[in-house]
Amino acid sequence: MYLEGRVSIRLVLFLLPVVFAAMVSLMLTASKLAMYRIGMTTIPASMIFMQIFVFGALSKLDRSGRSLAAFPATIMLGTALGPVIGGTLVKSFGYGALSIGVAAATVIGMFGFLRLTGEHERPGRKKIEQPPACVDVADGPRL
Repeated sequence: MYLEGRVSIRLVLFLLPVVFAAMVSLMLTASKLAMYRIGMTTIPASMIFMQIFVFGALSKLDRSGRSLAAFPATIMLGTALGPVIGGTLVKSFGYGALSIGVAAATVIGMFGFLRLTGEHERPGRKKIEQPPACVDVADGPRL
């Protein structure tokens, strides 16, 4: 709650993935132990901080909680596919390809955040009204 009014959600959603990708690239290409340490200490902090803000943004947009319920599954999907994709990249192209893979994943994630924050709307385009997210169980689902 402390940072909610002080730090823009958009800033976190668009800046931290870039910081994360830069730190992964730094860690993968570091020739000095000090540079590797900087990358390794920054990555977990940026991931935890970003995930908290993503949870907050999702909870503001979807009051039903369905998106929040699916979010841990997406994290686990990334945890399951990451070693497979990373191993394939390393075996096929070498360790330098991991930085390219992280950059590609960052771009894909930022497009998702762009849609999440509504920045993809054209200025002259009418916004679609969202139906109420909370549904009373007695009323049944609204289709």
